Amino acid sequence: MKGATLKRFAHLLLIIFFLIVLPISGQAGLNFFQDKNHLLVSNSFYQFDYDLRTGTWDIKDEEEGKLVLKDAYAQTVLLKAGTKTECYFTSRGDKQRIYEKRQFQDQLGQGLELKIKSKGIDEPALNTIFRFYDGERFFLIWLELSETGVLDKNFQVKSLAPMETQGPSGGLFLGKNPAEMKILDNGSNWYLDFLVQLHSAGSAPPFPASLFSSESRANWSSIIYDPESGRSALTGFLSSEQGGNIVATGFKIGKAGKDEERLGLSHYAGVSIYRPPILFREGISSEVLYLDFFAESPFSALEDYAEAIAGWNRVHVWKGDIPTGWNSWGEYFTKIDEGIILQNLEFAVKNFQPFGMRYFQVDDGYSPFWGDWDADPKRFPHGMKWLAEQIRSKGMIPGIWIAPFDADVDSQIFKEHPDWFLERKGFGPKFLVGKNLRVLDLSKPEAQEHLRNTIRKYVNDWGYEWIKVDFAYHLLSYYEIGDGTSTVSEIYRQGLKIIKDEAGPGVFVLGVGVAGFNYGLVDGQRLSLDNMPVWANQKSLFSLKSLGFAQGIVPTARITARRYWLNHHLWINHPDLIFFNNDRRFQLKAPELSFDEALCFASLVGMSGGIVKIGDRMVEMTQQEVSVIQKLLPVYPKSGRPLDLFEKETPEIWHLPIRTDFDQWDIVGLFNWGKNWEGKKEIPEQTRLISVKLSALGLDPGKKYLVFDFWNERFLGIFENKISLEIAPRSVRVLAVRELKDRPWFLSYNRHFTQGAVDLKALKWDSERKTLCAKLDTVPGFEYHFYIYAPDGFRLDRTEVSEPGFQVRNFGNLIQVTFSARVSGSEAELCFMFSSN
Repeated sequence: MKGATLKRFAHLLLIIFFLIVLPISGQAGLNFFQDKNHLLVSNSFYQFDYDLRTGTWDIKDEEEGKLVLKDAYAQTVLLKAGTKTECYFTSRGDKQRIYEKRQFQDQLGQGLELKIKSKGIDEPALNTIFRFYDGERFFLIWLELSETGVLDKNFQVKSLAPMETQGPSGGLFLGKNPAEMKILDNGSNWYLDFLVQLHSAGSAPPFPASLFSSESRANWSSIIYDPESGRSALTGFLSSEQGGNIVATGFKIGKAGKDEERLGLSHYAGVSIYRPPILFREGISSEVLYLDFFAESPFSALEDYAEAIAGWNRVHVWKGDIPTGWNSWGEYFTKIDEGIILQNLEFAVKNFQPFGMRYFQVDDGYSPFWGDWDADPKRFPHGMKWLAEQIRSKGMIPGIWIAPFDADVDSQIFKEHPDWFLERKGFGPKFLVGKNLRVLDLSKPEAQEHLRNTIRKYVNDWGYEWIKVDFAYHLLSYYEIGDGTSTVSEIYRQGLKIIKDEAGPGVFVLGVGVAGFNYGLVDGQRLSLDNMPVWANQKSLFSLKSLGFAQGIVPTARITARRYWLNHHLWINHPDLIFFNNDRRFQLKAPELSFDEALCFASLVGMSGGIVKIGDRMVEMTQQEVSVIQKLLPVYPKSGRPLDLFEKETPEIWHLPIRTDFDQWDIVGLFNWGKNWEGKKEIPEQTRLISVKLSALGLDPGKKYLVFDFWNERFLGIFENKISLEIAPRSVRVLAVRELKDRPWFLSYNRHFTQGAVDLKALKWDSERKTLCAKLDTVPGFEYHFYIYAPDGFRLDRTEVSEPGFQVRNFGNLIQVTFSARVSGSEAELCFMFSSN
């Protein structure tokens, strides 16, 4: 015992030595040291320690010196061709190990790369590559196989895991009680992409994920959050070129390791899985794994991870107008024709275009059959090119829906080229693909060329500039495609790349489903199943009755919150359709949505910064409904945060900070979803006090703030420390929170829910003249209500507005100016002259 203590003390002294005196030459913030048995890397966030004797590595918190990850290793699972016998090879154990060290620079920065080879007798070499970055808290890992000639070439690679750890010798250590930690996945078990779940690490994942595994098996990434310590661990893949990626997390108390008073999660791994298993060969590599255990908050961990995905894949997030518009499928379903499209186009041009709607998309129902991607001559006699021209002649950008990987068995393309399509056999295709549909075999050059020609026609010949790609995920339901030399996910991404390349950089490509496989290949992404005009408030997203996923306002809001972090970092999120009064509720045997219920989802779409899309027949919308959409347009190009993401089943508090050259304020959404859950505790449907601390908004709790209710156009008063409001079930408050100043200042207006972010161009206070002046872009015919707050000691003497016929009303400290703009695109100027009381 005494000898072990001395060895530990000596090892600690070595770590202290390299931390203090041995920075890597040219690598500010990184330190490297090697002794006989260890490779040590550190920066201001972590200490990395690779044990050359065991082939395992640890991560410690640099500040506290506590273990975070212990005894991690690499692993591959091979299959003997034609059998189901699995052979496991790991970096652990009695093996020869050598390493290479070099400096690098890549898409994410620069730093130190370690390549560590572990080679056992008659085993392939496992090469684990680590990249540590200057000044960054994250690092990357991937696994390569070499010296594969020692095994029969008939072996296949089933999986490559660059990081795995298991108790009791290893584990992930975040806090004292892993059972209470929260796991947020990103879809799970391949098939459950739309089922983004939040659950406790101490219990099995919710049904139906529990049918696949008793532990969490997240698609592409997961984050674990410990509410007690405030610490988080995010592990996620940056690439999905060949493998389908899983992050596995499990906790079984009997298998959990210990570090002082803390229990570890008993299993933690990032695994690239190959479907089908790929041929065993030299240089085969896993996907790239990203690890971040030291973020200030789980929100910054998620958002920075999305930025890293974008950086690694060289993504340029869409900078043009964010598509907004209408989806005919929402109420007409496929029963559309030229007349219906043109009527709704005229409505959109009149009611929404002046407010910022720039796109108009035609959805499913225009073609005679899926696969025959042309106009149905009966319903669209003038053709799709003509229709695009009509849309463009109205000043709108035409968009169109397509399911380019699919064809109906009655389509001409399938009848002429059945060999281009995959047989509908196997569990996946029979369960997920309609019986009358067939999926293109995109491993075939002929099928690829057909796809190219289809997209060229839509973009170059017809002139559509928004392509909504639906049901492409049908291809991923197949276990094997072609000769088996390529994985299904590899072929899927090749198909999506064809679409993106042929569409070109000026066309907005929207993906639907399988988010991780779309990384870097789409401009926008649908996050959830189709929204429906029903409330659908239940905890589980899975319906036993129909063996399908629950759809409706609350489930869609939940998924939008759980994937908020992708928005404007990797692509533009599409939260799906906004409904008011929709006849499809009769099919669903559901009560009509109330206006307040519809307003909840509309507000969430606005707060999320996602695509605004209408699901009703536009020509039947009321003025009240039209007004809501107008006040979401144009999309403010930033995403809010759901602050209680890890507390509530459906988050109730959204925060969107607004920062301009002339002002800064905060938009807060307080939602009462009715029945909700906090962990396992059910929150009943009733009027409740919903509160948010000012400190949670990043504001100084010692200062005073003005709060304005946007939808109700009410000044709620001056708040300190926190904002608490009684909110009825199934309703929302969208608030502007502005610091109380010692002078008159802009408070709010009724034009846009951000209350100044999209069209307020200038605010200036002249202290000598005691004058406040504002400039804003205006919409002709819209009646503006412009609010100023004047603190005690100021009296309004005169108001000047560049638009005639304005009215001024005083309500104590509150001043309201009402006016209407006359000319499209005009800039209104307002000046308020004050004197001291």
